Amino acid sequence: MNKPKLYSTLLLMMALTACSSDDAAVGGITVLAESGNKVDISGEWARPCTTDIVDKQNIYLFSGSTMKFVIDKYTSTDGTCTGTATRTYSVTYVNTDGTETLAVTVSGEKTVLGWEDAVSTVTAPNSQTGPALAATPTATTLVVTWAGSSTPGDLRLIFYVDDSDAANNNLVLYRGALLTNTTDTYDDYLRADRPFTKR
Repeated sequence: MNKPKLYSTLLLMMALTACSSDDAAVGGITVLAESGNKVDISGEWARPCTTDIVDKQNIYLFSGSTMKFVIDKYTSTDGTCTGTATRTYSVTYVNTDGTETLAVTVSGEKTVLGWEDAVSTVTAPNSQTGPALAATPTATTLVVTWAGSSTPGDLRLIFYVDDSDAANNNLVLYRGALLTNTTDTYDDYLRADRPFTKR
């Protein structure tokens, strides 16, 4: 092989290696997972079904560096979320101009103090394959921006993924127990109950 061809081949190999990096994942936002890897969370994630007159599910939609908060309301009323679904946008999380797409920036990482439910601190939930998740995992911190919003500050979130059953495309997304809009303040705990599952 002559020198020009060798040089071109080396450049190509370097480019391919760079593109395969976890931090340069193609498609969207990457979040720390139980395996220690980063998982691209592009797509649709749903919380468990709840009933409020009718059945409904809170949904996160991630695309590139943006997200939407939506609600699927079903014709069922028995906690099964079956029948016809109607999708609406959460009025809490929209821009002042009426658009629903919110910009997301990965801001860093944070080792949390543990897990909480709606009432108190709890032990770590079980992973998809059985053993408990890490007691004090390191989560990914994100900033969600409202364009033109009158809300003081942007929303601070922490996310963590259980990828223990990723081989079967079974992923679970945990978020912070609280949503904060205080500058550089992120929740100290992950919410153990009602995580989001990948659709």
